[in-house]
This record gives sequence, C-alpha cells and structure tokens, in this order.
Amino acid sequence: MVRFNYRKVVPLAYDAMIRMQKYIDESGIDEQTMELIKIRASQINHCAFCLDMH
Repeated sequence: MVRFNYRKVVPLAYDAMIRMQKYIDESGIDEQTMELIKIRASQINHCAFCLDMH
C-alpha cells in the first residue's frame, strides 16, 4: 500500500498543518500530553495514517 503524500496532493492543507504544529509547539503544552491529544483526534477522525504516525 502506498502512503498518501499530503505535501504533493494538497499542499495548502499540508502547509496549514505545519503552521498549526508550530503554533502548538509554542503553546506550552507538554510533549506527552500533545501526543495523547493527537492520538485521540486521529481515533475520532478514523485516520489510520495519523494513528500510525503517532
């Protein structure tokens, strides 16, 4: 199975995700808590790609 390449297929969405990550990095939320939030969001969105990433 080939992975979906967000950067090539939807570059504007990819850029928005990168900007959002930079904002989150500056938010003061500790790294472990942020990973748990990302995992839960991936579960809610039924995104196997994201779950695999986190």
